[in-house]
Amino acid sequence: MHKKIRPYPVEFIQIICYDEAEDGLQRSNSKGEVMEILFELQGFLIGLIGWAASVLMIQNSERLTVNDKRAMAVCMWVFWMMPGIGTLALQGVLTMSTAALYVGITTLALGALVLLGAVGPRTRP
Repeated sequence: MHKKIRPYPVEFIQIICYDEAEDGLQRSNSKGEVMEILFELQGFLIGLIGWAASVLMIQNSERLTVNDKRAMAVCMWVFWMMPGIGTLALQGVLTMSTAALYVGITTLALGALVLLGAVGPRTRP
């Protein structure tokens, strides 16, 4: 038999946690858990915002060719994600080898997307 869970007030953030209890589902209402997750992700988010700002500056550069802009966008990803994902490793969320693997895999994926965009159909102005 399932218990009916009363809704919590709106000002609290609700997190659903799965528990091995008799009901199988338990709700916790802890702001601390949410703040801890945000604290762990802040370095990654700073890296992501830094990369986006760098790419915008690169795209507005008139001296670079299109291929140079694409290559620099991929290089900036590595530059910003090493410390961004490194903060997750520093806080113990990821191991160093997993963090390096994530940076490498995402860099390869981004490079593949950039190459696919370069090979795609071209239109004349």
